[in-house]
Amino acid sequence: MGASKGATIAKPSHDGFYSADADYFQTSGVGNGPIRALSSQEAGGNGVYAYGTTSWFPGSSYRSSNYRVDVVFADTLTT
Repeated sequence: MGASKGATIAKPSHDGFYSADADYFQTSGVGNGPIRALSSQEAGGNGVYAYGTTSWFPGSSYRSSNYRVDVVFADTLTT
């Protein structure tokens, strides 16, 4: 990752259950330190998901929902 680079954070839900807050990313993004989630307007759709029994990159968005996946980000390189 680098400055101004996008990333998708994803979590499988094998049982079909998940937490979501509709319209969370509708008008503003959310940030903490060096990492920031874009608003839906900035990203062209945020709060993406994918349904199905096979794995694929999430590309659908519904009401700018936040699916409540916690991210741990370290801005230092460890070896």
